[in-house]
Amino acid sequence: MTDADRNDMVMRLISCLADTDPELRDAVAFSGLSHWLRANDLTNETVKSLYTKLSGDVRKRKDDPNGVYLPFAILTLSEVARVDRVSPFFEPAERDALSKLAADTMAGIQDYRGFDETIGWRHQVAHSADLLLQLVLNPALSSDDIMELVTSIQHQLSPAGHFYVYGEPERLARPVLYAMLRDDIPDSFWHSQLARWSTPVHIEGWDKAFSSNAGLAERHNRRAFFSALLLGISGSKQPRLLALQPAIQAAMKKLP
Repeated sequence: MTDADRNDMVMRLISCLADTDPELRDAVAFSGLSHWLRANDLTNETVKSLYTKLSGDVRKRKDDPNGVYLPFAILTLSEVARVDRVSPFFEPAERDALSKLAADTMAGIQDYRGFDETIGWRHQVAHSADLLLQLVLNPALSSDDIMELVTSIQHQLSPAGHFYVYGEPERLARPVLYAMLRDDIPDSFWHSQLARWSTPVHIEGWDKAFSSNAGLAERHNRRAFFSALLLGISGSKQPRLLALQPAIQAAMKKLP
């Protein structure tokens, strides 16, 4: 396949991200796009076109009746963000726009479907967390950008009445852990976030956690998130993570 053929094929594969056949959508379309992006097989012009198409669709929350396109558009956008992280090619304004889009997308998720035996994965929360991860790892983003990305996670830690069962808390914890390694984010920010993360929003207080599904879901999801953070720190030799470990443990102890 020539470079011209490959770059032309990219835009065609995007439509396959909306296919209900998981083999075509995930194993062929997404895997193919991811491989070419990671192998640096695409021109900057093609990657920019891919970014323009995907970011526009994500911004408009363009979806299909089966709800598979949006999460896979977000996941593919995370691969575009990775390209810029490894070999910067975005203009600062474009990178800032992507960071803002990622934060808004995470905060605005309302579809919590995970795996389906027929359609396969949707997993919008996890895919949005993957986009945040690639951005958090990018040293070109400012501390304000990183803090905005981390703050957006608050909205998805414990959706009202929904129990996470597809590993979402672990995926949400990954960008947080890498953001904690940044030495340009003050400890006061992390202490304020930990206070928010350990405070319930769907029940009046943790003493009500065992009186409703809303309370049980909130306890379940937040404990899973804090456990993922602590597991990520366990065995770490990173001074910043170790310094925050006691505060994370204290925050988790507020949960019943």
